[in-house]
Parts: sequence; structure tokens; C-alpha cells
Amino acid sequence: MSYVSIAAQLVTILQGISDLTVVYNHEPKELKDYPCATVTAASHKDAFSDTAANRRVYIFTIRLYFRTD
Repeated sequence: MSYVSIAAQLVTILQGISDLTVVYNHEPKELKDYPCATVTAASHKDAFSDTAANRRVYIFTIRLYFRTD
């Protein structure tokens, strides 16, 4: 799996939440509709042992935005 495919799955899951009006796969400069969510790749960690035991952990940030007024 890659960042792109995991991010797409996260966006699809968040789009299933009926209370969210928009789900972005990036951090937009200006948010237009509320409540909304953003999904961004934060980093990854690699642990290489051997061909059968390599491990990669992808870290994503999911932010939820809503109006408070």
C-alpha cells in the first residue's frame, strides 16, 4: 500500500459520515463549508529486518473543523 491509496481509503471512510459537508485530501488555504475534515500524510517509519519481515508505518493527520459561532 502507498500513501495515496491509504489516504483515498481514509477520505472514503470520512465521506461516509453524513454530518461532514466536505472532506479534503489536502489542507486548503481557505475552508468554505463547515463542518469539514482534512486528511494529510504526516510521516512514515521503516523497520527493515529481512525480506519477509520488513515493516512500514504510515502516519496521517485527520483534522475536523466546525464553526463555534
